[in-house]
Amino acid sequence: MPDPALVCCVASAVPFCSVGVTLFALRRVAMEPLGVSRTAPPLRRRLWWRVLLPVAGVALLLPQVIGGQGSGDAANAQVIVGMSLLLLGVAALLPWLLDAVVGRLGRAGFSGPSWHLAVRRLQLSGATTSRSVSGITVAVAGAVAVQVLLNGTWSPDEQTPRPAWTEVDAYAGTVPAARAPQMSARLRATPGVREAHLLISGYADSVRHHRALAHTEPEDRGDPEPYPVTVADCGMLRQLAHLGTCSAGDVFLVKGPEGSGPLPAPGTRLVLDPVGSRDAHRAPALWTVPRNARHATSVRHDRLPAFAGPGVYATPEALDATLLRRPGIAVLLRLDPHTPDAIEYVRNTAARISVRTDVVSSRDGTEEAGTLFRLGLTASAAAVLLLIGCGLLISTLEQLRDRARMLSALAALGTPRAVLGRSVLWQTAVPVALGLALAVGCGLSLGALLLHIADRPLRLDWWGILTLTGTATAVVLGITALSLPPLWRMMRPDGLRTE
Repeated sequence: MPDPALVCCVASAVPFCSVGVTLFALRRVAMEPLGVSRTAPPLRRRLWWRVLLPVAGVALLLPQVIGGQGSGDAANAQVIVGMSLLLLGVAALLPWLLDAVVGRLGRAGFSGPSWHLAVRRLQLSGATTSRSVSGITVAVAGAVAVQVLLNGTWSPDEQTPRPAWTEVDAYAGTVPAARAPQMSARLRATPGVREAHLLISGYADSVRHHRALAHTEPEDRGDPEPYPVTVADCGMLRQLAHLGTCSAGDVFLVKGPEGSGPLPAPGTRLVLDPVGSRDAHRAPALWTVPRNARHATSVRHDRLPAFAGPGVYATPEALDATLLRRPGIAVLLRLDPHTPDAIEYVRNTAARISVRTDVVSSRDGTEEAGTLFRLGLTASAAAVLLLIGCGLLISTLEQLRDRARMLSALAALGTPRAVLGRSVLWQTAVPVALGLALAVGCGLSLGALLLHIADRPLRLDWWGILTLTGTATAVVLGITALSLPPLWRMMRPDGLRTE
């Protein structure tokens, strides 16, 4: 659920910004009766305040670029404000850049009537186009920066290798221990499953500590000593710890790679699942750790199943798992890579066993999440480009309507339709190309700064950048194609008629 305060803030900020931008844009417009209009000479755009915004953003990010990533709310706010100023600076630079480039293109003397018509139209009404393209610039710059940051933060070479297991978990009390072999057999028979290993886990307490708790008041009782107990065959236990040799009837006292909590000594008498037995109103079962129990070390914690951890590891021949009243059950499956729907078959089988089972695939990790996030980010930026393209289309059609008489005059003088069609193409392509180039450059620079702050390598997502570039090209071509029918209709001779 989103934060209600944040929702209210966004809901009030959007209309406030819309009204504010409208009032600011109309500050120099005079409303006259009878359709009177006056054309004022365009104001010369000033560069100095537009450059101050990105410079201030870089100045805020520079201390952390030099001194390393800071901590605390102040450092986070500094990064956020710096990023915002950089993106706002890019949007502010685009109108000045468009005027400067169009002015040079107009004086460059390139041949072609369509080019001259497009450049002259941009010189006369480039402000409207630059406002629309500024949205493209900010959206693409932010998307490129986030893509660069994600690519540099997530590196497949640095990810911790995990075994390609799919884990089906049944939490305490979901499936009785007596039905665990049946659960494992049903999952093993699922199409696309190559291997299945059963793991049953619970907790134990020493008899001495359990008796001491029994003679204390209920409100003064502490928690039982957490001795985790794991029952599985040797093939499964070797996946969990470095055991060396293992055979039926073996018991291991396993500690974590960096050490762990207390472990029972060989010969200790344990009370199995005291909490589950108390909840079931049954006397707990007793079990003695064999004298020949060996010590071992578990694998890394991030590779352990949900119910596995340092503690007592026993084979089914050494400890009857049905003595655990409320066990946690995990079945580790190895799927056939040639069966793409194997994970779905496993989910269906697990749901038929119990709706409270969870299916976790080791392949559904950081790589897939990062890939989905990058794809979603690219798709969102492409959608923003399409929406802004709709705005550009509307502004282009309005400009064509305002020039209807001029277009009819050009057609009457013998100007080919193709020339005017190409002029519409150049009129849309030049601002979009400038905005896209500025956005990609700013996004790459901002992403590189953020990666330098995080001390991560620079890795570029060229496919994402090409996707955005291709989407912008499609927007330009689409606007041109949709503008041609109105353009040809306005080139008819009756457009010269006036009252």
